[in-house]
Amino acid sequence: MSGVPTLQFRAWSGQHESSRSAIFPPDHISPLSKAYSQQANMSKPSISLTHAFTMTLTVGSPHATPGTPVGDRSFIPVTGGTVKGEGVEAKVTPNGGDFAIVRDGYGKLDVRVHAITQNGEALYIQYYGHLEVNPAVAKILGGDASAQSTNFDDQYLLTTPVIEAPATSNLAWLNRTVFVGKGRFEISSDGLAVVYEVFKAK
Repeated sequence: MSGVPTLQFRAWSGQHESSRSAIFPPDHISPLSKAYSQQANMSKPSISLTHAFTMTLTVGSPHATPGTPVGDRSFIPVTGGTVKGEGVEAKVTPNGGDFAIVRDGYGKLDVRVHAITQNGEALYIQYYGHLEVNPAVAKILGGDASAQSTNFDDQYLLTTPVIEAPATSNLAWLNRTVFVGKGRFEISSDGLAVVYEVFKAK
């Protein structure tokens, strides 16, 4: 389709030059050119990140459905956890989980959990993200006895949490804030947990 106008213009150039000028006068195009030029010269916006809270999720054994057309599916139950940070402290209830798909060395995360604050308010937390399943992470997910805790830079694990809180509560700001989280794995005598440092974008 992009070549059609050019061919039409060439056809008009000999016999219908006046018609072409009437339809596409020079002063019709120049304001658009100026607008694009001004936009190109505008400074690019910046985004700042401020730490908002730490979210720790304890997880259970995965329930796998390998070899599906979209990849290896797993449901990883969330058995508990905490959310601690700026004006918010809550306990994660054991009724959520991660509906993950692993393909081509990366996991596509789809996590949904429920948390209760100290004041008894309910929070719904959902996030998507990507996890690099490198050898260290593969050991963790596979339950290898030699698996160890990781640092934040040991794997690519980034998420975009979306939080829903009661609109009339002091936590209503969570509803209209964009968050970005970076995670790592923590192995202890209590089992496996995923620890996220979550930042609010501005």
